[in-house]
Amino acid sequence: MASVICFILALQWGGQTKNWPDSDVIGTFVNFVVFSILFVVIEYFQGERTIILGRLLKKRLGIGLALQTAVDPSDLPSATVLVLYTAVSQTLGGALLISAGQYSFTNILATELPIRALTVDVAKVPMTGVTELRGVLSAAEMPGSINYYMDGLEVSYDVATAAIGILTLVSYGLKWVNLKAGGKKDDVDGAA
Repeated sequence: MASVICFILALQWGGQTKNWPDSDVIGTFVNFVVFSILFVVIEYFQGERTIILGRLLKKRLGIGLALQTAVDPSDLPSATVLVLYTAVSQTLGGALLISAGQYSFTNILATELPIRALTVDVAKVPMTGVTELRGVLSAAEMPGSINYYMDGLEVSYDVATAAIGILTLVSYGLKWVNLKAGGKKDDVDGAA
């Protein structure tokens, strides 16, 4: 939890209320990395008493409810905890990526608009939806503002694309497990 707080705080501070090279911003990013590494090291040395059993993650369906059908009965309690932990991680992962996308979007606008579109109030553009920009900005301010709005969206999409790429690579390292032990299951009432 400490690493997540450091990550979100660094994104909130960076480029918004403090400059990116500020020691507070860099320190919170460093703490994010340190706390994340500490979590992995502690999990490694805990062996079978960890929150996340590594051998369960090596199964191809190691994420989600299907994990409970693919483990030995002795691992069922750990699998259940892992399923609950995964649900929290998915929610937290979404929150982190939304934060990263939002902060990258607003940082592009905050750094580019004052340089290129001198008359635009920088606080107006990110707080206004794209469909309402024409009502808030003048005709002279629109072309530059739209271009930088699109640049901000592009960076946000880059964050999402990078996350998808990383998760795809991670998924290839997981083991495939066939949940249909012994072929097709017969339906109780004979309907297919």
